[in-house]
Amino acid sequence: MNEFNNSHPIALLDQSVQIYKFIMLLKQNNLLNNHRYQDSAITTPILKYIANHYAEPISNEKLAKVTSYSVTYQN
Repeated sequence: MNEFNNSHPIALLDQSVQIYKFIMLLKQNNLLNNHRYQDSAITTPILKYIANHYAEPISNEKLAKVTSYSVTYQN
């Protein structure tokens, strides 16, 4: 927990990454447990892809390949 008290630029970046991962896990958990979402066939693979590739550039085209839906349909 001491690394969250560090103001070094690398530590700050790591803090952001950890917080983002936590938020994405919360969101993913909510979507997976809430069956009211009709678009889960799109959102679930996208959330998993983002969680696994958050450090890389992510484009709509990459997400379209993950879901097998067009960019237009996903948006």
